[in-house]
Amino acid sequence: MAAVDDQKTLGRARLDFASEHDIDEFVDVLGKYERGEIGPEDWRRFRLVRGTYGQRQDNVQMLRIKIPQGIVTSSQMRALAGVAARYSRGFCHITTRQNIQYHFVLLSVVETVMRELGEEGLTTREACGNSVRNITGCPYAGTSANEIFDVTPYAEALTRYFLRHPLAAKLPRKFKIAFEGCSEDHAFASINDLGWRARIVDGKRGFRVTVAGGTSILPVSGYVLYEFLPVEEMFNAAEAVVRVFHRFGDYEHRSRNRLKFTIKTLGWDGFKQRYEEALAEFKQEGGATLPFSPDAVQSAVVSIASRLAPVDVLVNNAGVSSSAPVKRTTLAEWERQLAVNATGAFLCARAVVEGMLERGSGRIVTVASAASHHGSRYTSGYTASKHAVLGFMRSLAAELAGTGVTANSVCPAYVRSDMTSTTVANIEARTGRADGEEVLARMAPLGRLIEPEEVAFAVAFFAAPEAGAINGQSLIMDGGGIQQ
Repeated sequence: MAAVDDQKTLGRARLDFASEHDIDEFVDVLGKYERGEIGPEDWRRFRLVRGTYGQRQDNVQMLRIKIPQGIVTSSQMRALAGVAARYSRGFCHITTRQNIQYHFVLLSVVETVMRELGEEGLTTREACGNSVRNITGCPYAGTSANEIFDVTPYAEALTRYFLRHPLAAKLPRKFKIAFEGCSEDHAFASINDLGWRARIVDGKRGFRVTVAGGTSILPVSGYVLYEFLPVEEMFNAAEAVVRVFHRFGDYEHRSRNRLKFTIKTLGWDGFKQRYEEALAEFKQEGGATLPFSPDAVQSAVVSIASRLAPVDVLVNNAGVSSSAPVKRTTLAEWERQLAVNATGAFLCARAVVEGMLERGSGRIVTVASAASHHGSRYTSGYTASKHAVLGFMRSLAAELAGTGVTANSVCPAYVRSDMTSTTVANIEARTGRADGEEVLARMAPLGRLIEPEEVAFAVAFFAAPEAGAINGQSLIMDGGGIQQ
């Protein structure tokens, strides 16, 4: 699950990690370097924080892409493969920190690579350099039967907290963080600068927190900062640790400037004292809270489940749309519309059908679209997803035959709604005219937009107790433009 809600989502409701400003800034600084306005060392420090390593070979780079918690969508995988084929050597490397690396990338195409991957929500920001690196997670998160709880939302929330954080790229050395939700440490949290191990105490979620773990020279398991820290305090603790490292870390000697050397210099008691001071300072400034409430999330799940069980009538009207010709429709946008429109209808129906079957009665009515029958220009994703909804509803109706539960669809065209308002705005933007609604109305066979009350009437017809003999039907509402 994503830690916070946003209109721009990817995959399983994951947000976009990319920033167009980051890429624009990379291009600007690269231009300054090429014009001699900044020196090689300034350029090196900047490009490392943007995931770009120089190679021993001239004019080529190693490019590192962050995959937070190792979670990647099919669309993102295809984009990563495309970059490997077009701009690298036809393959990439997967790192132990759940990153993707490309070698022999020409500096002249780095911007293009960043923009192509940015379209899929992927970023190189703080993938390298003296920064808070990619935050890793247990590979079994959300799937293990032995999991204490799924740490994914917390790992993602901390990823977003430190991404572009004022101190995230101004540290003495790299800073690594890992989350583990299982009883076994699959993510090797104990050898990270900051390790989070899931714990539940008295029914409350929290973490066993370790700091300053590491390998290489001076290998050490992390020191225990907390045996149990409530999840609500996660941001405050992480901020305080980073502040201590920023203030007291060794900026001069690369061989001993990881956090474990800071603790060796200060001593554990000295580190703890400075940590407590930084923690108090940050809380006095207002501190930071999770963007979601763990208790609220759990309560919402229980509440929704309890309300879904006795549902007698389900009306589903989930839908998103976008306007673009096929050649400019991205795979991410195509999949977004299928995920919300088609998968949304499936998930809603699946959630209530068992209870309806147990009671031997129920009505499932999905509001699809007349576009599912005739299609329309520049809405291939929307049309395809709504056609998929009709196919699903007809298959569901066949399964429900004779059970007392029915599944039917209402397919209106050009309904007065927020989605139609967006379409009107797009028409007016493209044409420069101010009569977008009239243009849209003339396109409708009815000669006007359909009112929401008319759709509600059709839904009520299918939902009525007397409609038990009507199953697997789709009612087209467009004034007679489609004959069926």
